[in-house]
Amino acid sequence: MAAIIGVLLVVMGAYELYSSPRMFMRIETETGTAEESPAFMGTVFTSIAVGLFLVIAGIAAFGFFA
Repeated sequence: MAAIIGVLLVVMGAYELYSSPRMFMRIETETGTAEESPAFMGTVFTSIAVGLFLVIAGIAAFGFFA
């Protein structure tokens, strides 16, 4: 069971890390600038941090519970 949870967490984290920079680039190309909102960069960095946390938690699930 821990292996399934670990795989799911790693996949979710990998997708989050994949989609965060793409979200930034899409907003930047559609509007011409990514500075539309002062909180936008904080949102991107938080998204990257969540992705890293999910990947680490998935790897830890293998190490501690498998």
